[in-house]
Amino acid sequence: MLLISLTLRIHGLEKSIKMELSKSEKHHLRSNLFLYIDGIALVPTLSFLHKHNIIKQINSKQKIDLNSLAKSLSAHSGYLAVLLRMLASQGYIVLDNKNNEHIYFKKNDKTNELLDLSEKCSKFDNLLDIFINIDKYLFNSKSPSHGIIFETIINEFINISKIDQSVRTNYKLVKNIEGYIVAPIFVSMSINRFWNKDTESIDIKSFTGNKNLFQKIVNFFKTIDFIEKENLTFTPKGQFYLKRSSAFGVTVSYLKTFSMINELVFGKPENLWLKTHDGLESHVDRYMNVWGSGGAHKIYFKKIDKIILELFNKPIEQQPLGIADMGCGDGTLLIHLFDLITNNTERGKYLDRYPLHIVGADYNKAARIASRENLSSEGIKHIIIV
Repeated sequence: MLLISLTLRIHGLEKSIKMELSKSEKHHLRSNLFLYIDGIALVPTLSFLHKHNIIKQINSKQKIDLNSLAKSLSAHSGYLAVLLRMLASQGYIVLDNKNNEHIYFKKNDKTNELLDLSEKCSKFDNLLDIFINIDKYLFNSKSPSHGIIFETIINEFINISKIDQSVRTNYKLVKNIEGYIVAPIFVSMSINRFWNKDTESIDIKSFTGNKNLFQKIVNFFKTIDFIEKENLTFTPKGQFYLKRSSAFGVTVSYLKTFSMINELVFGKPENLWLKTHDGLESHVDRYMNVWGSGGAHKIYFKKIDKIILELFNKPIEQQPLGIADMGCGDGTLLIHLFDLITNNTERGKYLDRYPLHIVGADYNKAARIASRENLSSEGIKHIIIV
């Protein structure tokens, strides 16, 4: 049950109350969460297709041949197909790949809405650079503010959100755009452990980063009813999504790829695999990716617990020396299993004589760095290898 403590002043006295979301409210917010995640990918895609008049071409014919469209645009057909398949998955066009030699996309009764939707999405182009570099812009007080840009774009969102949301398509678009804005912010602040976990409140005075941009973000959260206007405490709605920040992590980590759409479709798509000066991938924030993946997989850890408990409750001489996780990501599973064994098994009573060997391996450099940092912060001795 999601409980949130709110402090209200009643008759001059401080009174703490509990507010909870009903089952139907949770169901509604959970549905919106998926619209949020869709928006992370859909908004930059629709913006790109609008900018290059591809939406107009789709609307101009009842049926369009992918190869012919790619040829007319001098575009890479493979990546163009990915973008159009995304529209098909959202129900805006219909994929027809029955012909072995040609892939067609057909119009349906929602295709005409794409012109208006894509035009609205194009208004949020300037946010992509902010979100890709949000750690630098938000948590470094010396970085450019971007507060004015953010505020201007948020005002545009507020104008769009005033449309009649009883129309399902309008409501869906608003939630897509809202998610595109909310998800990178929640992910960045969660990774940087900014939130006050005791009160789930926002303390603007203690924020040491870019206060101007941060204040604009707080104002936006107030507008969408994520934060109480008086005491800066998260509302039940804001709490719901804050606790699920990791659900956005993997998708947000690929915003770098969406910033490269023009290069992928019209340029040299092989540049997707170029490394940064630090030897990291340029198309994905891998640290964020493994963080989000670790959080999203916690539900699966429970399935493993039964096996681990059985193994480490056997006679000591029959127990494994430790645990090796191949593809350890950010070390979340290793930390979970170490705590489980330490606190819930016979092995936990004899760690001084029979220490638990923790080994993690991952091909990705950023994942290995994340694992070392997380395991070290928990005081767990470990070995991380390639």
